[in-house]
Amino acid sequence: MLIVTDATKKGLDTAKRIKDLAESLRIEFKDFYVVANKVKEGDEEKIEKLASDLGLTIVGMIPFDKNVSESDLEGKPIVELPKDSPFLQAIAQIAAKLEL
Repeated sequence: MLIVTDATKKGLDTAKRIKDLAESLRIEFKDFYVVANKVKEGDEEKIEKLASDLGLTIVGMIPFDKNVSESDLEGKPIVELPKDSPFLQAIAQIAAKLEL
């Protein structure tokens, strides 16, 4: 299972609740991963610590990228982002880790 959440304590708490609910319902997953989205520079260690304290594994962090916000406001798809977009680079790294 892959949960994408915002980079907040509330978001990570929700991911933990989803994991706990799946376990209580005896829904089995090979793995359970979390992706933190819209991560501000410098918050990475704090997010890792919060996740670890909750027993969650962060598979990747997607940094806040103003290009995504601007594209969204203009109705453009993310595939039109510049190749050096931090968003696209993070997605590629996560996909590689998950072997997608």
